[in-house]
Amino acid sequence: MDPRTQTEAMFPARLTAWRAAREFLERFCTNASLARAPGLRLSLVLEELFTNTVNHGHRGDCDFLIWISLSTGENEIAVTYLDQGPPFNPLAMAKAQLDVPLEDREIGGLGVHLTTELTTASDYAYVYGRNRLRLVLPCPG
Repeated sequence: MDPRTQTEAMFPARLTAWRAAREFLERFCTNASLARAPGLRLSLVLEELFTNTVNHGHRGDCDFLIWISLSTGENEIAVTYLDQGPPFNPLAMAKAQLDVPLEDREIGGLGVHLTTELTTASDYAYVYGRNRLRLVLPCPG
């Protein structure tokens, strides 16, 4: 992994834009010489955030923007994810009830649980009319 790779891009909050975001992510992984496993974890986290922004934050496709910034550090990948949806802190959500039988579980929270389980650090803030989520994913060298 190249410890100095950094890039950012913005996309409309539309489900069809996930394809361009995924291509952006794949270029980042290639340029950073990321191994397959960390790249897949990163893709899973970003797809969860992206689709939740469109489906839940905006209640469907719209022209508001989503910004994604990615950088590599020593054995880690830093992600900054911004969107223009209503204020929403996914880190404050209740954890998914994994010990409860499937038919008795409340809907939602599994994506947030998955995202936080795949990261080693995270923080949220609502700044300048945008949700900002910063995450760090491990990337063993």
